Amino acid sequence: MQLVFPKKLEPLFHRPNDIRHILLEGGRGGGKSHTVAEFLLLEGLRRPIRVLCGREIQKSISESVHTLLRDKIDKYAYPYIVTEKSIKSSNGSEFIFVGLKDHTVNSIKSYEGIDIFWGEEAQTFSKRSLDILIPTIRGEGSYFIWTMNRFEEADPIFERLIHKKRKDVMHLSIQYFENKKCPQELIDEAEICKQTSPEDYAHIWLGEPLSQSSKAILNRNSVLQAMQRNIEAVGQIEVGVDVARFGDDTTQFYKRKGLKTIEEKSFKGMDTFDVANEADAFSQDAQTIKVDDTGVGGGVSDNLIHKNRPVQMINFGGSAKDKDKYPNTISEMWFEFRELIEKEEIQLPDDRELLQQLTSRRYTFDTRGRRIVESKDEFKKRYGKSPDKADALLLCFYNNYSTIGISFF
Repeated sequence: MQLVFPKKLEPLFHRPNDIRHILLEGGRGGGKSHTVAEFLLLEGLRRPIRVLCGREIQKSISESVHTLLRDKIDKYAYPYIVTEKSIKSSNGSEFIFVGLKDHTVNSIKSYEGIDIFWGEEAQTFSKRSLDILIPTIRGEGSYFIWTMNRFEEADPIFERLIHKKRKDVMHLSIQYFENKKCPQELIDEAEICKQTSPEDYAHIWLGEPLSQSSKAILNRNSVLQAMQRNIEAVGQIEVGVDVARFGDDTTQFYKRKGLKTIEEKSFKGMDTFDVANEADAFSQDAQTIKVDDTGVGGGVSDNLIHKNRPVQMINFGGSAKDKDKYPNTISEMWFEFRELIEKEEIQLPDDRELLQQLTSRRYTFDTRGRRIVESKDEFKKRYGKSPDKADALLLCFYNNYSTIGISFF
């Protein structure tokens, strides 16, 4: 018998010993729960394990993953004994099912002997449940598998594992179009939803949070509409270059022709000389190359200037054009882009990571009442990754800086 799993979920089967939490997220049809169920059943045949399958709310066994596991056992004729409330194998493996919300602290603590905890619908787990559960599952080699479709920006499990950027977490994301086993009926439903209700599509099928922070700069629906749009590429070609500052950051390029984004490229681990060469090749047909000149980006700007390229050096922390409204350039860039995306029919790449970065950046007010965008470092602490794609895209669409050209003779 040959079992086939989505390639993106392969790391689940090769967990390093230092990984204590595996978090699988995404929208419907990605195959998260089906893959975890089959993985755990195979693991239970390979060695004796005790698996606690939990939800925040489970009023009956029918609300658990018991049915999913039973169907897999029936389909593949696995040697398990299935009862109404438990699943066991002859080698001592056991699956137990529990709802945490109505359990007392002591009853949750009684599960100390668990080897693997599977938290289904993990976005619904309360902070209280997590605070009690996670320290309870502490046996040698024990670990957690969480499957979820995010509900809010501040889902407790996402806040605890991803926003805090823990080193003992493996974070996997998969969508329906990355799962070859997704039924055609689901694919058709997703495409209909994509056309008729972009915001519902983002939540149900892409796994995006249902609600945005009140301090989010860009409206998710406006960004989604721009990603679904197909417009004619008419106008000058301009390029935005956001240069990586740290080892895990990404150097990102975007190119647009008029109001249509037509190309992108990303790199990791490059010095400024190599980035400048790549930017030069990427921008051969561009009238303007806008570079984040902050920090290491200055080296890229210098190299491009020496190549006699049309560079705009933009310092995110520099002075805004309208100092009465914005304390720095990066804040002005974001809010000018908001005006652009709400007034003009621009076209953006249909990219989930870009969507997350564009719609998760927040702002506040300074002491003079001006809107100020949170820093890259603040965003990275909260989101777990630098907003390189979003900043490069905004550079690509930002205007009103003088182009610098240098000739040699």
